[in-house]
Amino acid sequence: RPCDKRALGAGSAPHGCLEAGVNANAPIDRHGHTIMDVFLLEHQNLLQHFRNSNMKGQDETRLFLEAEESAAQVLKLLQAYRAKMSGRNRALRRGL
Repeated sequence: RPCDKRALGAGSAPHGCLEAGVNANAPIDRHGHTIMDVFLLEHQNLLQHFRNSNMKGQDETRLFLEAEESAAQVLKLLQAYRAKMSGRNRALRRGL
């Protein structure tokens, strides 16, 4: 499979998966999660990281803004491919 949650979770942008022809709304695991579900979880992890960070204010702010800009670009790409979350219950289910 050209796209799985391990590749996406490792920081690989979904661009390669989508360019390879993976349907943006096709399940990428046995739980039925989609690329958008992985994006949601990774973005949540990013926010948690900054919440728990003990970096200096200026450095933290700069890195946070860079990360958010990157996330916005990924979200724009997902929107272009009309990506959707699998559903409220599935997106929150363990195993993602």
